[in-house]
Amino acid sequence: GALRHLWSLRELDVSSNELGREGGLAFASALSSCTNLGALRLKSNRMGQDASFQILSAVRDLPVFTRLDLSSNSIGSDGAKRIAQLMPSCRFLTYLHLRDNNINSEGAERLVTVMRRSTIIRLDLLDNPVGHAECQTIKKYENRFANGAKVLLCKSHLEEDGVRG
Repeated sequence: GALRHLWSLRELDVSSNELGREGGLAFASALSSCTNLGALRLKSNRMGQDASFQILSAVRDLPVFTRLDLSSNSIGSDGAKRIAQLMPSCRFLTYLHLRDNNINSEGAERLVTVMRRSTIIRLDLLDNPVGHAECQTIKKYENRFANGAKVLLCKSHLEEDGVRG
């Protein structure tokens, strides 16, 4: 559809439209024609891991694409691991938001460890079920990033435990 005619589109916010899996997959197939797209917000669309993976796959070679928000899409830890596989091939992506996706500590750790081999400098993993101890272990990876990359992780869970960050 309509996205195929929007090659000059630079930013697009399609948040909270309940695209679901099928809508997300259809959306992903149209993204390759948006060659000037720099930012895409798709939070709260219930797309799941398959559609989220396909969207990242579709935008990874867009020459000016730097920001993707897939927050609140029920990606889960298995989906996070699939996304981690793609991250090093996303040549221009610098900001990736995966907030509130039911990503556990194993999925979060995989994403963070892969960041070193990617162009991502900000990874938002807030509001995912990662415990305090796991959060501290994962955050130690930040010290290894030569580019100053940052991971947003566990703020809400730390506050629940009485620790303010």
